[in-house]
Amino acid sequence: MSSGQLAHAEHDVVAHAFRAVGALSPAAARPLAEIPGVEAAAVVALAARGVVRESQPGCYYLHSHTVHERRQRLLTTIVIVASSAALLVGLPLLVWYLR
Repeated sequence: MSSGQLAHAEHDVVAHAFRAVGALSPAAARPLAEIPGVEAAAVVALAARGVVRESQPGCYYLHSHTVHERRQRLLTTIVIVASSAALLVGLPLLVWYLR
């Protein structure tokens, strides 16, 4: 597994754990001890990226806007790659067909 795949898997595990305990807003932030299956190092790494935020010392929540933005970037990338591939294959075929 590459480091990118590990980071993605770690993100998914942490996001699932935060959702399971309802730590999805500053008001619902929980101490790490109340979030099972989450390592402090993973939370600190995701906090540095803005995925997890600390509402008060020691209490964390999943920042949903960041998760949504990540999904949106992924979807945009997929659409751009698919469109480019369609143009790269389809345009030469169209030119060949119209000859």
